[in-house]
This record gives sequence, C-alpha cells and structure tokens, in this order.
Amino acid sequence: MAYSGKAKRRIAAGVKRAERIPLRDPYYRGPRDVAGPAPAGPFWARITASTLADSPAANRWLYAFVEVTKATAGYGGWTSRDGGRTGATGNKPARNVLEDGNAATGIQMNGPAPAGAIVRMHAIRVNGQFEYWFGYPGGGVVWGKATADWSSGNTVSLHPCDADGSNEDAETTITGYLISPTGAAPAAANVSTGDVLGYLPFGDNLGVIVNADLGSLPAGDATNQMLYWDNGTEEWKLLTAPDASYKVLQRKSDGTLHWDYPKYT
Repeated sequence: MAYSGKAKRRIAAGVKRAERIPLRDPYYRGPRDVAGPAPAGPFWARITASTLADSPAANRWLYAFVEVTKATAGYGGWTSRDGGRTGATGNKPARNVLEDGNAATGIQMNGPAPAGAIVRMHAIRVNGQFEYWFGYPGGGVVWGKATADWSSGNTVSLHPCDADGSNEDAETTITGYLISPTGAAPAAANVSTGDVLGYLPFGDNLGVIVNADLGSLPAGDATNQMLYWDNGTEEWKLLTAPDASYKVLQRKSDGTLHWDYPKYT
C-alpha cells in the first residue's frame, strides 16, 4: 500500500509522540497515597541494604531500596511511599552506575552507597526486562566506634555510628585497617574501646581508618622509663621496672633482656 507524503508525515509525527510517552515501571502496582501517584519516570528511593554483586568480588554491589516521598520541607522528612516500589538484594535489586567500571583490583571508580542514602532511581528497559539504576558518588568518610582496645595487628573492629558516637549499629561489625589492607602492623596505635574513628568504606564491611593516633609510643611513669622492642608481636613495649634494688639490665644467652643482680667473673 502506498501512502501520500502527507500521510507519511502524520504517521512519523504520531510515532514521535508515542516515543515521548514515558514507560511505566511494570513492577509498580501501588495505589495513590497522600503524596499522589508514583511518577512514571525517575523516583526517589532510600537505600536499605547491599550485598556484593560478583563472585569473586569485584567491588560492585546490589542494593535493596524502598521508594520514598517528601513529607516535610528541608533536610529530613523522607517517608516510605504507601504502595511504592521496592527492591531486595536478591529480587529486583538496584545497581550504582558509578560502580560499573570497578574491578577486583586496581583503582576503583566508586565505593558502596551506604544504607540510608537517598538516591534518584531510574527503571531502565534492557532486552525486554527492567533494571533499577542510580548514581551515588560514595566513598566519603563514615564513622565507627571501636569495640575493643588495640593491642597488636593492623585492624580494629568497629560498629558503625554517627560522628558523635550516637546511633551505634551493634549488629554490624566493620574491620578497619589502621594503615592499609596491604600494610604491616603499626608500631603503636592509641585506640581504646569506645573511640569514634573515621574510615573510608570498601568491600564488604571493610574500611581504612583515617584518624587513628599512630606512631605514638607507650607512656612511661616514674618507675617504667625504658622501652624495648618485642620481636614476637613487632611492637614497642615498656620494660617492667626491676623488682629489687641494685638489679641491673642484663642480656640472657638467647639475647633477651632481663633484670638481675650484677655478676662478677
């Protein structure tokens, strides 16, 4: 069938208008709520959890989320949309486009988006299916509370918390590296239980601590005034004061130091 030029122009104009109609997310089946119907295009969502997307790990994550709407003006005031869209890490998860170029090793494009982050979510059609994608430039400093005093090694266990130490998440444990994941243990670290430390998150519940007091040596006192290197734990320690007067520091046959009375030959 042949079409006139006028008919062809009308058909082309109709196709263009149809292409401009936004695709509705097929996963959304929610009713209207106090904030109105869910939009057909991008929508606001809160990240609620994440898990590694690849095995072996490649520094990319799958995200659980809930659709949110704004209830009050200014910061805060986000609330879950009644009947809104949701995704779980194992069912309709979201992905962060800024992690797309990450790999198992080398320089990474972006770190994981933390739980609680508010993002602009997009439903994208891929081969007849929909995927959820968002862009979150993570990798900023977050905070954790030390669960124990540091004694040795290159890591400290942390519970995520706010910068002032409040809202501690005792159910989650972060392994915080004092130097770097590939570095040796520091000679000293003044980290005590309850200290709030900033760290840069990476991987699955891992982080590099950025504000630990490193390099300081143990403080002495009136009777403990000497340091020695413990080769077993690779750290400096205070040499215990002699338990009696007139004892002097001597070297045993195995090379270790100890206090004893002078010996004359």
